[in-house]
Amino acid sequence: MPPPLLALHAALHDSVIRPGIPAPILHAMKRPDGRPRLVFVTFEAFPNLVRRPDDGDAPTGRYAVLTRREFTAHVLDPANPIPSHLATTAVIVDNPNDDVRIVAQFGPTNNALVDIDIKPAAPWRIFAGQVDPADPTRLTIPCDIAGRPLIIDGRLDDGDRLLLIPRAGRLAAWRSGTVYEWDLSATPAATTMPTTTRRTGTTPDRPATTPGLAPDP
Repeated sequence: MPPPLLALHAALHDSVIRPGIPAPILHAMKRPDGRPRLVFVTFEAFPNLVRRPDDGDAPTGRYAVLTRREFTAHVLDPANPIPSHLATTAVIVDNPNDDVRIVAQFGPTNNALVDIDIKPAAPWRIFAGQVDPADPTRLTIPCDIAGRPLIIDGRLDDGDRLLLIPRAGRLAAWRSGTVYEWDLSATPAATTMPTTTRRTGTTPDRPATTPGLAPDP
């Protein structure tokens, strides 16, 4: 974690900003109405071993390691940088073919492991993001998935929400008022930007209806 983010953590006493979490960008931006904001994006990955749907009976076991990847965009008012800042999380649903695949062979009597075949996952690399010098409401974060480039666009709105939108796939669903899933393997829809309503007072933004999707209550 870069030193400025550690200093911010110490100043805010904020448990959300934890040492060891990668932060592709920490930068000043402006809302469309011109108000300055300090934004940073963190990235976390959570692997989970599961049995594959095509798994059969012993002596063969078929498994996959599904990795939940989350980009969380944090927005703070530099004039009042309180810990209860607005944060929005984009959960990236990867292409199933990019997961780790494991085929294990077990013994016929004692279920001892006899052989194992592992197909590695497609590696992710995330590079430093940057704010658009011509438009301080926007940023980009470049990524690489096994040699395939992926750009994630960010757009800051007047409600202090920074939405992160990959240039592949489509919005799958809002899981709450601050968490949405983005499916990289889905065919892009005509409207893929997860829109929100404007925030009033201290109440977080509500996701607005996107064609084919309704916000959670």
